[in-house]
Amino acid sequence: MSHFSADEWVDFTRGLLPPAKTALMQASLDGNCSECRSALQLWSAILESLPREREYRPSEAAIEAVKKAYTPQKPWKWMLTVAEFAHVLFDSLQEPTLAGVRSSAKSSRQITVEATPYVIDLQLESDAVRKRVSLTGQVFNSDHSKTAPDGVDIVLLSFGSLIRKTKTNDLGEFYLDFGGEESLRLFINIHGERAIGIALPSLENSEANGGRSNI
Repeated sequence: MSHFSADEWVDFTRGLLPPAKTALMQASLDGNCSECRSALQLWSAILESLPREREYRPSEAAIEAVKKAYTPQKPWKWMLTVAEFAHVLFDSLQEPTLAGVRSSAKSSRQITVEATPYVIDLQLESDAVRKRVSLTGQVFNSDHSKTAPDGVDIVLLSFGSLIRKTKTNDLGEFYLDFGGEESLRLFINIHGERAIGIALPSLENSEANGGRSNI
């Protein structure tokens, strides 16, 4: 006698088969077919356990508590404590400025910083009308045996909160546009090596201070 499919045993266990099919399968069981008895025991046990499944489901409150407990740390938070802050090599605000430049609606500032062996060129341009600041930068490796970093994370924070995030291109260049947030910190995360921090100056405050740098 041929044996039966799993679907047939499920329906047999649930009492859903036509009488003729039920009688045929019962006859096999009565004939002490070991394969049929094993199949019946398996599917009977499975169907018996299904109603108890909902008893093991945790409450919504428990699920929410676990989600909060295992929320991944924001990827930029660690930079605040481990980053090496770069030192200034050049600041255009310390250079003589052409007459009339500071009365323009736009003001700009060029800064070069270093965290050996990396050198970062920054150009900040503030638009007083739009109340926006554009930041263009490029990361160099002063070790000429290596190319400029590609795909480096560039993260801009204000009081620890994320303002903007981008990556460098294959030339180590990046661009950010932001508003007038205070206490800005730029972090350059070079994967597998280090994170470099830069305290960004406020162009507006520098102008108000008569050209004195606050970096």
